[in-house]
Amino acid sequence: EMDAIFGSAPDETTIKKALEFYEEQNRADLIGLTSREKSKKLTPVRGAVNRFVAFAKRDIPLKAINRTMVNEYRSHLIGLIEAESIQANTANKLLMHVRKVMTFYIENTDAEFSNPFTGIRLKEEKAARPAFTVAFIKTKWLDDDPIASLNEEARGALFAMIDTGCGPKEICGLAPEDI
Repeated sequence: EMDAIFGSAPDETTIKKALEFYEEQNRADLIGLTSREKSKKLTPVRGAVNRFVAFAKRDIPLKAINRTMVNEYRSHLIGLIEAESIQANTANKLLMHVRKVMTFYIENTDAEFSNPFTGIRLKEEKAARPAFTVAFIKTKWLDDDPIASLNEEARGALFAMIDTGCGPKEICGLAPEDI
């Protein structure tokens, strides 16, 4: 009643407004990145928030998100895992991105509530990526020399990636003094 009398309105910041705040405050992290790199940073966070909003059927105020709703969302994600629509690591990333946005908002404003996403995770089965079979290597890499059409620099970069496990971004642009 006092807030209404003196004209201060309650904080009705929604999850999408918190996402806008998160993106605005983290603009500096995007300086110097290509549009693809920016997209790789922003798209998963936006997608996670949009997926939560779709689950809640509205852009819900942060203060209205409680542990019960988060557990219902977790159950929804478990259902998607059971239906083999997503994997457990994907569900954990969705939870982590929404948690990150809410935590950032809470820590960087005068918000006085806790993050109901804290501690919510799903168990993941960590499976090693299977190695290539000998037959695959013989047919795909050793028959007919598939890399013969590559120029010398590209071939060298490919061999360096194979030998070291580095990715293209780590190999391309290296000068001899960098090694």
